Amino acid sequence: MIDFYSRAGQVIRRWPTGQARTWVTSFLQEAAQSKDVIAVIALGSAVRPDVPSEDVDLLVLHTGGARLKWRAPIEVDLRGYDMSKLEHDLGLGADLATWGIMYGVALYDEDGVWERIVDRWRGRLRLPDPDVAEKRAAKALSQLRVLEEAGDDAAANELMVSYLTHLARAALSRAGVFPASRPELVDQLRSIHQGDLADSLEAALMARLRLASETTAV
Repeated sequence: MIDFYSRAGQVIRRWPTGQARTWVTSFLQEAAQSKDVIAVIALGSAVRPDVPSEDVDLLVLHTGGARLKWRAPIEVDLRGYDMSKLEHDLGLGADLATWGIMYGVALYDEDGVWERIVDRWRGRLRLPDPDVAEKRAAKALSQLRVLEEAGDDAAANELMVSYLTHLARAALSRAGVFPASRPELVDQLRSIHQGDLADSLEAALMARLRLASETTAV
């Protein structure tokens, strides 16, 4: 039997809370017993070296038509992916699928399905579509203006971070650089001489931390 507590501890470099680790361990034990779950992949900043992280991102590869029954705590971002769509999406450069291949680490992959997919795709991934990222940025910006007018600083900051993140990913893809996790984008932007965008994203991330600490203090 797999020791999921130890496995999660090896893969996840930083846990936002003890509750997150407890929940992830319990989830993995249940997922391993589900006939619908093929693999569980950890990705995002929590599995990346030397970067801060605020949550744990999990990608659940499942059989077609399955619905995830689990409700994760707020610090765990649980996203399902239909196995029947995965390789088609990889061929299109879909961001979540490609990030999983580039930066994901398997927490559960008993039959080696995910490992074989990674072996097939790692050397021929397309960069995430910058046009898609720019459309997402435009949508975030329109929502941001509404919140700024309403005076909701915390919500506006979240959208500002989202807006700048999408712009950063678009700029990196256009420069032929695969975007890494959000905390790594600032340095990546500077490496392609996008200093103004890097400064803006860094300032928004710092404001996010400040607003979060003020909320916690209250």
